[in-house]
Amino acid sequence: MLKLYVIVTKQVLAVLQQEFQSVVEVYTQLEHMNLVKVTSFVDAKNERLLVTEYVTNGNLRQHLDVFVGIPNGIILDMSTLLNIAIDVAEALTYLLYFSDRPIIHRGAKSSNILLTDSFRAKVNYSEISRFGPWREGATIVTTRIMGTVGYLDPEYFATCELNVEIDVYSFGILLLELFRGRRRFELG
Repeated sequence: MLKLYVIVTKQVLAVLQQEFQSVVEVYTQLEHMNLVKVTSFVDAKNERLLVTEYVTNGNLRQHLDVFVGIPNGIILDMSTLLNIAIDVAEALTYLLYFSDRPIIHRGAKSSNILLTDSFRAKVNYSEISRFGPWREGATIVTTRIMGTVGYLDPEYFATCELNVEIDVYSFGILLLELFRGRRRFELG
């Protein structure tokens, strides 16, 4: 029984190592003003770390929470919110259509949107990003559904088919959050 555990653990570590190498390979090559730049990485034994540029104004979630009484940010005006929406749209468009191969972010949510000094948005990397299909309209069937509840495309959840519509759906939910000034779910 112990041997089986050790073998399974080694296989899991090998898969994690491969996934980390894929993320590093993808994100160190990306150049776009609305993507957080991955500057370096550390991969020593079982410790893996991506080093990214520092973005000063925290994440969008902190500023949206001001509307519900959590004092971590400031209230953003409509023009700033519109600029943030445009910045995120440009970053996702770049990932899906203009990078060497389509990259499905799967993490387009307010806590992954970082804000600069001038409140311009930068989409942070997502550890669950994955290369998309090579040709338009194609899908990739995946066995592991990954994403955040509320941002997750119900069709992806039902079919396990990975395609660009996943990020389009998440972006739509993000827009609702931006312009309503409320979380995707609210209890009570």
